[in-house]
Amino acid sequence: MRKIKRFLRFFIRRFYYRADGKPIKCEYCGSKDIDCFAQVRVENTNCEEEYFCADCRRGAGYWAYGNFDPSYSRDIFLKMEMR
Repeated sequence: MRKIKRFLRFFIRRFYYRADGKPIKCEYCGSKDIDCFAQVRVENTNCEEEYFCADCRRGAGYWAYGNFDPSYSRDIFLKMEMR
């Protein structure tokens, strides 16, 4: 069972998120159509952005001040641990 979970973690990190945390495709429906919406702008510069799947409208990522929030990719791992 541990090997399966380890493989799933690798698979999700490798195919759904880039190394910097930017979403490649939706982890729920698999769509590669990801929309970006600016949440906070300071002097016409994006400071915070949220990424959504264009098909299912679920959150796919959150970028703030130069870094992606890793909790978006961690949420699916927590759900796997609870099962």
